[in-house]
Amino acid sequence: MRFVSGDTSGNMVATTVGDEALIMVRGVLFSKRPRQYFAKASGKGVIEVRQGGATGNLIATVEVNSSQNKFHKVKLTGVVGNSPCDLCFILKGNDITFDAWQFK
Repeated sequence: MRFVSGDTSGNMVATTVGDEALIMVRGVLFSKRPRQYFAKASGKGVIEVRQGGATGNLIATVEVNSSQNKFHKVKLTGVVGNSPCDLCFILKGNDITFDAWQFK
């Protein structure tokens, strides 16, 4: 994985180097239980969101097939608890660019 300048000043986006990359965010606490996941991404591949680590509970899968960096929306497939958790974003595919993410 490498980080490159995004489309706005000061914004950095993650891009894959090879077929797979991983981003871990620790200690995530949701104020209310999310039902949807949004990923701003481009390229061709899949972004998996897992709770607890790279082999943890799969809570969302986003199919990315776009040359333009845009938001992709999916319903959560797993339940996110009320206590702090670690989230793992696994980018699989060719030249995936991952700019932003949001739960609602």
